[in-house]
Amino acid sequence: MPRIARKDYDTSFFHVIIHAEKDEYIFKERRYKQKYLDLINKTKEEIDIQIIAYCIMDNHVHMLVYAKEIENLSKFMQRVNTSYAIYYNRVCKNQIGHVYKDRYLSEPVNGRRYFFKCINYIHQNPVKACIVLKCEDYEYSSANDYINNSGCAKSEILSTIFENENYVDLINQYNKNINLFMDINQNINEKMDSLINEFMDENSCSIIDVLKNYRIFSNLIKFVKDGGSITYNDIIKKFNIPRNRLVNILKS
Repeated sequence: MPRIARKDYDTSFFHVIIHAEKDEYIFKERRYKQKYLDLINKTKEEIDIQIIAYCIMDNHVHMLVYAKEIENLSKFMQRVNTSYAIYYNRVCKNQIGHVYKDRYLSEPVNGRRYFFKCINYIHQNPVKACIVLKCEDYEYSSANDYINNSGCAKSEILSTIFENENYVDLINQYNKNINLFMDINQNINEKMDSLINEFMDENSCSIIDVLKNYRIFSNLIKFVKDGGSITYNDIIKKFNIPRNRLVNILKS
């Protein structure tokens, strides 16, 4: 099975969040969501990036973006967000101040497991918010692209990586414990707890097994580190181990 090159996992895929200032519903109406989607589609053709998945909610947007050059991600986000802010301020005459809470949030998506879980997480946002029962029922996400093999699912980078494989089947293999991704209010400790629980579930082991077996413990550490945006200091604090031991585990 073709795999994404390690350098691409480490540097080229990014989970991006755009969040409205003061939780304002800047995308509440259909015309606003459609405008932002139109800007995404227009701008990605002008800048060398690819949209792997997206979901436009009422007050925030999630995207999984492929940007071979990190500078292109910044250019893309600046152009899209600036254009939308101008549009929104023009349409909403009583809008005062900033449109967005931050410029945007982003984190690299490292590894095959995290890559597919991120797509699941993005598509499940409307389900978690109780807007729809199934992600494919939500109009302003790329969920149906993967069902219909269109749009985001026809991305050149996906075709290169997975050739003729069924993307939906691949994504569904990684549909558990998806609540460990960067969100509007991210808690690293909760994220690590989710990863630990996922590891024990997948390996049918308990915390006692982890503590007694060095091999299992080492595999858990590697699993958590591959979870995305987990730093050495996060792991050292969580597991109370010295840095040199952590480095040796990750090298093994």
